[in-house]
Amino acid sequence: MDEDERFEQAWVPVGKAYGGYTNEELQRMNTLLRSLVVERYGPTVALEPRLVVEIEFDEIQQNSRTKAGYTLRFPRFKAIRWDKPASEANTLQDLEQLYELRLRQDRRRSHEALLLHTRLD
Repeated sequence: MDEDERFEQAWVPVGKAYGGYTNEELQRMNTLLRSLVVERYGPTVALEPRLVVEIEFDEIQQNSRTKAGYTLRFPRFKAIRWDKPASEANTLQDLEQLYELRLRQDRRRSHEALLLHTRLD
């Protein structure tokens, strides 16, 4: 198990997603989220972890300016998972594994493109 202090925190932000839900879902989310506020930091609030959403994104980037060390590029709502408990949400370790997997796939594609380019010359 990694000794990274980021993994000791239950919830670490990795992106902000807007849109991708209906007006009815937005109203339902707002009602639920208001009841989940546990702490206020000016306009930002900490919430009791109860709402699970699926997020689509274009890529994961390392970002040393964030607590998580990663940022999702162009995150957007895919689905609100009213049926899932927060305990089933992905972890920061899951995100790191996905980042590493995509990095290896990109390197493999680059290597294949290099081989293809070499063969065409």
